[in-house]
Amino acid sequence: MPWKRLRRVPPSRKRALATISLGLSILVALAGVGYFWWRGDPVTGVVIGAFILVAGAWEFWRKAGELHEEEKAETEAERRRERGRR
Repeated sequence: MPWKRLRRVPPSRKRALATISLGLSILVALAGVGYFWWRGDPVTGVVIGAFILVAGAWEFWRKAGELHEEEKAETEAERRRERGRR
């Protein structure tokens, strides 16, 4: 099952992918602002750019929260294993 392999991605790679996706969102937002500004409609560009930027930040923080929860669960599982060995 291919989706099960995705769960085994190392945390450092997940963090890097989240950062890259945030950077791409910022680039797309800036491109949208620039395009609409060039067309003579800066208000639309700023609104669309802000919307894309907020969506990208939302996704980044959601992924960061998931990563934090995974790391916390892994730490708790390691503690339980250590207690079981004693």
